[in-house]
Amino acid sequence: MGSQALSSEVVTGSREESAYRKNKARLAVDIGGTFTDVALERGDGSLITAKVLTTPRAPEEGVIAGVAEALAKANIKPVDIGVIIHGTTLATNALIEKRGAKTALITTEGHRDSLEMAYENRFEQYDVNIDRPPPLVPRWLRLPVRERMNAAGEIVLPLDERTVEALVPALERNEVESLAIGLLHSYANPAHEARVAEIIARAARRFQLACRARSRLKSANMNVRRRRSPTPMCVIDGALLARA
Repeated sequence: MGSQALSSEVVTGSREESAYRKNKARLAVDIGGTFTDVALERGDGSLITAKVLTTPRAPEEGVIAGVAEALAKANIKPVDIGVIIHGTTLATNALIEKRGAKTALITTEGHRDSLEMAYENRFEQYDVNIDRPPPLVPRWLRLPVRERMNAAGEIVLPLDERTVEALVPALERNEVESLAIGLLHSYANPAHEARVAEIIARAARRFQLACRARSRLKSANMNVRRRRSPTPMCVIDGALLARA
């Protein structure tokens, strides 16, 4: 009986919440490169829109201005909003236009060209003269360190910390703003990536860092973003972090 009563309460609560949301307005915001568009659907189904200039240095300012305009047109208050949907092309535009931070990639020795080789696919399968877009990180900023994990996360070759320390002067000299770390099979064992990040954290410059290591690394002179995504995503993160 108790279980049935609990189940009934859950269903009732869900229906009440659904009815609550149904009577609330829905708000959608799209931040584009030039304009920020806002669409507001009131509880009665009527649609209100607003368009304002995007403020690239502080995108939230354009959002606030657009939302305020839409709320004023609809004659409702923020508390009347039940759902907010947000999208933006700012990151995509930054990548396409190469406006991201100057990024370096630290990777396993022998694999520095994996980023550029990718899947060896082409937009036009039979066009032997096709030009692929240049990689986000040029080869001279793809820096190898001596280490190796296997797919099971077992250490095949211990991390040679001297090869990591030797990279710091090059990072300084080339005025690198953001650093991606993508070591082979770090998804299975992030220990080497975490240790590389710790060593780089000793550098005098303030680096923005993107890596897959699931460590709790924290440093006063480094902003660390941890992910379990493939190396290309770490590079994308790195290119955008310092521009965020």
